[in-house]
Amino acid sequence: MGALLNSYKAAKTLPELKRQNLIEKLEERGIRASKEGKDIHEMTDKELAFELVISNFKERDIDHSENAMF
Repeated sequence: MGALLNSYKAAKTLPELKRQNLIEKLEERGIRASKEGKDIHEMTDKELAFELVISNFKERDIDHSENAMF
């Protein structure tokens, strides 16, 4: 029964772990707020994911042949 209870507790915290992971990745890239000035700790999960995607695009070197669209 203890293992079942522990897995239930872990399942409840999984969304928070995902959120924390997004925040950590943004902080590693030096992003503390959105362009609009909203702090990353106040953003929704969708907003955090969007900011991470945008930062990934900004890091790409579009002139490099491996990153070419066609």
